[in-house]
Amino acid sequence: MKAQLQELITAALTALPTAGLAEAAAGRIQIERTRDASHGDYACNIALMLAKPAGMAPRQLAEQIVAALPT
Repeated sequence: MKAQLQELITAALTALPTAGLAEAAAGRIQIERTRDASHGDYACNIALMLAKPAGMAPRQLAEQIVAALPT
């Protein structure tokens, strides 16, 4: 499951207009179980890690990643 989520996030990063995010994230995408079940099943901090290279706020980048996720 974690590998599939990593692939989906990589695909979303590739689809974003900000160049090079997928390459910057290569090997750095970590999927973990959330500590609090009310926050969902899994969490990923890639938006925090790539916010500075992308030149945007982490929440803004996270929203773009979610919007670009394949169906």
